[in-house]
Order: sequence, then structure tokens, then C-alpha cells
Amino acid sequence: MNIDKILLQSSEYLLHACDKQTEEMFPEKIADIVKFHAKGAALSALGTAWVPGAGAFIANAAGIGFIWGMYARINNAIDLKTSENITKTLASGIVTNLGAYFIGNTLLSAAFSFIPGLGSVGASVLTGGMVYALTIVSGLIYLKILTNIFTAGKDPSTFSASQLKKFAESAKNEMDIEGIIDSAKNYFKDNYSDEAEKAARKK
Repeated sequence: MNIDKILLQSSEYLLHACDKQTEEMFPEKIADIVKFHAKGAALSALGTAWVPGAGAFIANAAGIGFIWGMYARINNAIDLKTSENITKTLASGIVTNLGAYFIGNTLLSAAFSFIPGLGSVGASVLTGGMVYALTIVSGLIYLKILTNIFTAGKDPSTFSASQLKKFAESAKNEMDIEGIIDSAKNYFKDNYSDEAEKAARKK
């Protein structure tokens, strides 16, 4: 499963559904927003993941801020006006909904963090990949939510946070979440693990 291809295709579907594709706004721009925030969330996680025990949990919580920022930038890119509170609530709700996929990795990372030296580095890199995958999946779910709503001829800005969460659950069920998570973690490992390890060793 190719993460770049999935992001690009999902972005194409969204721009087609909302009729926003122009010379200035093309699918690569939406895909790049998701990848930019995923990398930022992952590298930010390296700042806390090494903390014995609690680091992985703190890193995951910090990732929610990047996901909210990602949603806000996607909204701005397609000129979608919706309240900041709804966007934040939706971001938090989607992360909570995906939590079961990451509990095992979080506990493993927390266990690694108690091992001096290499364990701390391993915990940071593992958590970085996990947060990267969480952000990528959250971005894809959001693109799917908006695509489904626009395709139905609705205006996403008229929905409440609770209604959007129902769309999120439906979107999640239409996707191979586990496959995307595995692919995103592998993408992080192939493209950013050296950068992540260097950053972790500086802590």
C-alpha cells in the first residue's frame, strides 16, 4: 500500500467532490498538508517519547494539536468555513476513536523508555512512527468525511461535531485502517527513521 498514492487519490476525490480543483489548488497540495503535519507531529513526539513511562502518552496527546492544525489548513485550502471548536472536537474524537490501534504500541514504547540509552532511542523512534501513522490516518479519514458529505450535495459547515463524528465512524469503516497504519509506519521508517534516531539521541 503506497502512502503517497493513497493521499494523492484521496485528495483528488475531495477536490472533485467539492469542485475546488484549480491551477492554484491541485491534489498534491492537499496531500502535502497531510504529510507536513504528520512529519511535524512525529518529530515533535521525539521530544517527549524518551520520558520513562509517560512519554509515549504525552506524545500522542501532543499529536492531536497537529491533527487539528492539519484539518484547519485543509479547510482553508478548500475555503471551507467551520468553527474552530468543531474542528478541534472532531480531531480529538477521531484520535480517540483510533486509540485501540495504538494502545499496544504505546505500551511497548513506554516499556522501552525505561531502558537506558538504546531503549530510550527505540521508544522515541517507535513513538514517532506511531504518531506519524496516527496523523496520516486521521488526515485520510477527514478527507473521506468531506468527500462523502460533498458528494451527497451537503455543506460540511452546517454539521455539528457530533454529526461529523458519525461521518467519521462511517468513513473509518470504509477504509483499511490497519493496512494504512502499517504502510504509514513503514513509510516513516523508510524516510525519516535516521532523522528520528539522530534527534532522539540528542535528548
